[in-house]
Amino acid sequence: MNHKKLTMLISGLILVLLVVAACAPQTSTLIPTAAIQSCPTAAMQSCPTASVQVATNHGSMWDALRGIKNNTITFSPGNKCSLEGAKSVNAGDLTYEIVVTSLEHQNYYLAIYTINPGNTFADVQALPDTNTDPPSFIHLVSVDHVLPGSDSIHSLGNINEGPLYFSCMAYDPNYDKRFADLGPVEVIAP
Repeated sequence: MNHKKLTMLISGLILVLLVVAACAPQTSTLIPTAAIQSCPTAAMQSCPTASVQVATNHGSMWDALRGIKNNTITFSPGNKCSLEGAKSVNAGDLTYEIVVTSLEHQNYYLAIYTINPGNTFADVQALPDTNTDPPSFIHLVSVDHVLPGSDSIHSLGNINEGPLYFSCMAYDPNYDKRFADLGPVEVIAP
């Protein structure tokens, strides 16, 4: 079986697993780990001490997906973001988990991208934190939108070039910034 057919078969299997997992009853609960401060208005705002422990007992299909993930990206209180896992992945599919333990913002985003030759990761880090639109030297691979207190598995097919970099961003009416740039994760050609 050639590489392309094998990649298609694995991608199809992952898609089936995701559909089955989405249809299964979820048992996830959010467990407050710190007193959540109320915001001064009814609109959700930035609440610096808000934090949750995300329960991860989603069932056996979820565990199967978690078993094939390459990396975990965690959004933590205080506008912190971390990348744990493989420093290199084989070309093909990239499966990663995004865990959001912070309740500070309404919306969190993870951008995955490559950088043009001639530019460096330092060029990305030198951008103002209010620059959430990618400059021309960045090629977006994916942008994931995740919610406060969530835990999700994501998969990208046909990842053939790298290295891959990750930027963590948040948005709500009082905040629109990129607050962490992570990576690289090298992509190894077959």
